[in-house]
Amino acid sequence: MDGTVWVNVEVGAQGAIGKIEDQVISAYADGPKLLTPPAEAAVHSAKLKTDCAGKTVLVIFRYELHGDPTANPQVTSRKEPSYIVWIESQPMTATPTGGASKAGKK
Repeated sequence: MDGTVWVNVEVGAQGAIGKIEDQVISAYADGPKLLTPPAEAAVHSAKLKTDCAGKTVLVIFRYELHGDPTANPQVTSRKEPSYIVWIESQPMTATPTGGASKAGKK
């Protein structure tokens, strides 16, 4: 599953989170239902600078979910560049190469 959540956040006094409006773009019917809650939770837990008070801030969450679900994922994160955060619950596994390929041989 993949999709993008665009979140407009009105920033109140002292950097408090105000009104939130979001839009989800995903080819999957369940995209909005699955992707919006974690994006909104991340925004609500964010600490915004007081310099942002009175402004509307756009935050974009891009999701690319791969693999099978896991009950207790070990979450790691990395930033590259500084405005992109990757959150990975399990590494992507390589396809096993159980032997020589027979493609192109008769």
